[in-house]
Amino acid sequence: MSRSFDFVKARAGDPSVSGLADRDFSHASEVDAAPIFYAVLNLPRQYDLTGRDINGDKVLFHVELVVDPDADCEFYTHESSTHDGTLVFIHELINQCAKKVASLGTWDKRVDQPKYGDTVRVTTGNFLVLNEYADSGKAFGDNIKPWMCMRTTVCLPLKTEIIKGE
Repeated sequence: MSRSFDFVKARAGDPSVSGLADRDFSHASEVDAAPIFYAVLNLPRQYDLTGRDINGDKVLFHVELVVDPDADCEFYTHESSTHDGTLVFIHELINQCAKKVASLGTWDKRVDQPKYGDTVRVTTGNFLVLNEYADSGKAFGDNIKPWMCMRTTVCLPLKTEIIKGE
């Protein structure tokens, strides 16, 4: 397994920093992130994001997206779903995490916000996918839908760096 995979398992299992500490990550699997970002989502390795910040000021960021399973990641993002075991739910969670990263919709609070013209380098590791199965007919969530016996959590380790613009 990669270094980023080990990072997420350790960090997610720490109750002082994670709401996922009650989950058993010993059977989690690793999914290669490069094909997801570059082939499935068809993202370039460098692109610009424009828009307005919370103050209404115009912003322009250059984004560099790097996939490195052995990077020293510093935080992670995740998505979870309770479902009937249909594989499409797992695919959807992976896409939700990837889109959140690509649009800078998740951020390490220890990193300053970028300024106009800065480059944001986002390094991702591989996806960690955890599938959990409810005990003998016991559903996750409520018992009104007993077929909802699977909970999937997808985590994506990240590192964000700001490279100051001109």
